[in-house]
Amino acid sequence: MESVDHNTRLGESASEHTPLWLRLPTAQRRPVQAVKNDGLGYVVQVFEDWLTVPIIESSPMQEEHIYRGSFTTQWLILTHMRNAVPGHNMDNWVQFSLALFGFPAMQMAAQVSPKPDLITWRYEGSIEPYRAKLRLDEMHAYIGSAKINHDSARLYLVMMRRDHLAWKLFLSIDSNWGTGMDELIVMREDHTRAGEVFGGLQLRAA
Repeated sequence: MESVDHNTRLGESASEHTPLWLRLPTAQRRPVQAVKNDGLGYVVQVFEDWLTVPIIESSPMQEEHIYRGSFTTQWLILTHMRNAVPGHNMDNWVQFSLALFGFPAMQMAAQVSPKPDLITWRYEGSIEPYRAKLRLDEMHAYIGSAKINHDSARLYLVMMRRDHLAWKLFLSIDSNWGTGMDELIVMREDHTRAGEVFGGLQLRAA
């Protein structure tokens, strides 16, 4: 797995621009459908050929809504915590899964066999235009890549907090990285697809 000094990145100044994967594409949009959930306070865009009725996993601390595509590389997991504590280290929310499974999405790591192989994982910081758009008090963005049953996947994760409400949105999509195609073209295509989800996300008080 790519080595990243997360602690040094935490102190870096926020990006002044919204990355491609956090904004809606301007053209050639892949068909999506909006899924609204009043209980968790979100509207999220799900790819048209994915299931739009989530699998729900609940615990005293949080609730997870899991949307799946037809391939093992296709996952969208939205986690909601109602009693987040401002000032606590949000990074623990993803580091627990990384420490336990070696993968940022616990549900995916637990259900896919053999276990997904995390290839890269990079912290992107707080993206200020995106944070302001969703009226967040705090956000943390990550991107990565993985091999899942020998197939390539691109990974995206954003953790967000507004007062005592917190959301974590994880996306895994099938990708052509490592197949001999132009890697910059592949990455742009992946980021554009991810932009359908993250760029169209709406949050409200749940």
